Amino acid sequence: GRVRRQEALERINSLGAEIFREEGRRFWEQLYERREDLTRRFRESLGQMEGFPVSFRQGCRYLCGSFLWTELLAGRYRLMVQALGEGYMKEPLQPEVWVELEDFFSGLLAAQKLLEKEGRYFGGKISRWDLWNLIRKQAVGHFLAIAFLLRFQLQKEENQKEVKELIPPWAPRILRLGEYMGEGEVILFLDSRPEGAKRLKELLKRSFYSPFLLQSHFFGPDRYQKLSARERQLQYIAFQGCRLEQMDFSGSSLWGARFSGCEITGCTFLGADLAMARFENCRFQGNDWEEARFLDTLCLSCLPDGISGEQQEGILTQEEQYDRAIFLCGTGQDGQGLHPSGRV
Repeated sequence: GRVRRQEALERINSLGAEIFREEGRRFWEQLYERREDLTRRFRESLGQMEGFPVSFRQGCRYLCGSFLWTELLAGRYRLMVQALGEGYMKEPLQPEVWVELEDFFSGLLAAQKLLEKEGRYFGGKISRWDLWNLIRKQAVGHFLAIAFLLRFQLQKEENQKEVKELIPPWAPRILRLGEYMGEGEVILFLDSRPEGAKRLKELLKRSFYSPFLLQSHFFGPDRYQKLSARERQLQYIAFQGCRLEQMDFSGSSLWGARFSGCEITGCTFLGADLAMARFENCRFQGNDWEEARFLDTLCLSCLPDGISGEQQEGILTQEEQYDRAIFLCGTGQDGQGLHPSGRV
């Protein structure tokens, strides 16, 4: 009866958790070991968009990588990459290319077969939809892990250069990843003309109503002075060759942010989260780092001024250390695992 079905669900869920614990560990280890292969596949898929119709190119606003429930139901593990306009939900199906990932999911396919075998012993109390729901949750977690790792991979200068060359000139270099027909989230933002101080000021105002608007944005050489970014979601934001003067980042999340070749003067980072952030060849003067959180924060050829001994313990000085931190964070062995905001 009802109790027996409930008991069956509890037992299959418990068994699934046990199987997935080991499968998830192996998935991440393989994903990390083959991260260059993963990035190569993704880059090559972007280059296939050159042949899209001219009429479609004119309305393109961003690129989107999506995982589809229909693909998961069919046992296929791949990402669909499309070039989309702002109103894509009202438009007919757009041209697409695919990133094949089935070989990364071989462990999940084996786990599915094992669960199906075990499910036969429950006298019909476990349906195929119960089992599929377990697989779906695990698969979505894996896709989020792929997005997490791709973000770090695409931060690398050599990959950014190749992405710029592969993406057709008519397509903006804004890449989202998420569930099909969902909003998705930006995991790469590149532009031949990086955004400047005027654009940052505008986006800071808009971010009151769209909290994740500034994630992954890329800002280039300019003077950024007396702008307030207090308590903003600035994960993975990038500043390159910038002069940041008297900026207020108090209470903001700069998790995974990147500062490269910047002059940072008189800025306030009071209580800011700088976990997994990168400072490369920066110069600091007169900044306030009180209660700022340094955790696996990479500082190459530079060290923030006036930080405490405890904060220094959270600083890394070598790329190899940073790569290890990415691995530990991705597996959940260190910190909260994946993206701390709960999004991609």
